[in-house]
Amino acid sequence: MLLSKQMGLAMWLAMGLCLSGAQATTLTMDLPEPQAVDGLLLEGVHFNYTLNGAASTDATVPVYAVGDLLHVQDPVLEGSTDGTLVLDFDTPVNDVSFGVALQAETAQPDAVWVQAWLGNTVQDQRWLSLVPEVLFAEARYALSGLAINRLQISFAMPASRFVFDNLSFTPAVSSVPEPATHLMWMAGLMVLAGLAKRSQRQG
Repeated sequence: MLLSKQMGLAMWLAMGLCLSGAQATTLTMDLPEPQAVDGLLLEGVHFNYTLNGAASTDATVPVYAVGDLLHVQDPVLEGSTDGTLVLDFDTPVNDVSFGVALQAETAQPDAVWVQAWLGNTVQDQRWLSLVPEVLFAEARYALSGLAINRLQISFAMPASRFVFDNLSFTPAVSSVPEPATHLMWMAGLMVLAGLAKRSQRQG
């Protein structure tokens, strides 16, 4: 009876170690010095910004422009609404969210168009409607339960400015165990073997 309890505890320990690797990452756009967004790489996320289909420097980070809103707080990524912001993730992620705001003092229905991709397949696409705050109107995008590796963000309001902040994501759990997962399972099995030998000696 004692051995079965110890084995159960060891199995739970091994499974917990395997599952603990997938932790959320949040990017708050707090970089040490200003730089263009296009070509930026942060925590496995490649940022690209284009204007009329060509790479553009008209989006920078970090910028102090909005203060503290609900979903967006300084510092932020800031750029022209005439452009398109694309984020490519090194590996598929899920539970993705971010805050976005436009320089507007009134509600902005269907103001931000977001597409989430996995390879060549669109996993999610929707308009975000923005709620007015002080000098800005903002919204939060959130997608859970679907793996993606690209976000594409564009804007309905021309000749204005947008800000982007608080990008959060979690690595998607792979169906094929990674080497680290194999090692953790092996460690758990070694614990089980040690408990079995100990039980035999005591018996």
